[in-house]
Amino acid sequence: MKTPEEFAQIESAQRATDAEILAQLNGEKHENGNGANAILGLLLAGILVTLPVLGFMVWRKNQPPAMLSQAQAGAQQPLQARPIVWYYTMQEGLNAAALTKKPLIINVYTNWCGACKWMDANTFSDPFVQNVAQNYIAVKIDAERFPEVAQHYGVRAYPTTIWADGNGVERFRERGGISAAKFVRSSQ
Repeated sequence: MKTPEEFAQIESAQRATDAEILAQLNGEKHENGNGANAILGLLLAGILVTLPVLGFMVWRKNQPPAMLSQAQAGAQQPLQARPIVWYYTMQEGLNAAALTKKPLIINVYTNWCGACKWMDANTFSDPFVQNVAQNYIAVKIDAERFPEVAQHYGVRAYPTTIWADGNGVERFRERGGISAAKFVRSSQ
C-alpha cells in the first residue's frame, strides 16, 4: 500500500513525463497543423488532472477502517445480534426485570398457533429485533400452561405481544403475528 507521499512523488514524475511529451509534440511539425496539437494538448492536460484524483481514490479505498470515520466504519460492519434470552414464567421475568431495571416484552403464545411459530421463525430471529430485545426482559408465556397470565392480561388472540414496565404493568400490545419492522417500531 502506498503512502500519500509516495503518490505525490509518482504524480510529480508523471507530470514531468507528460510535460516532456507535450514539449516534443509542440516542437514537431504535423500535417494537421496547430489544431491537432491543441486537441492533443487538451487531452493530455485532462489526463494530468484525472490521474492524481484516481490515485487518491484508490489509496483511500485501500485504507484500513481505523483511518475511516466512525460512521463510515460502522456502515461497513454487519449487524451483530445476540439471540433473545427468554424467561418462561412471569415470576422469572419479573425477578430479572427487578434486578436489571428493564421493562418487559411478554409474548403470549400457544403450541398449536401457526402465527406464533411464524413469529419465532421470522420476527424473533431478525437481528434488528434481537438488538432491540436486549433493552427488555423477554418473557414467553404458553397460554395453555399458564392460563392465569393470559387471563390477567385479557389475551384472547395468539400470539399477543405485550410491552410492560418492570412491574408487569401493560403499556402497549400487538395482537397476531407481527413482522420484525412492526416489532421494532412498537418497541420505540
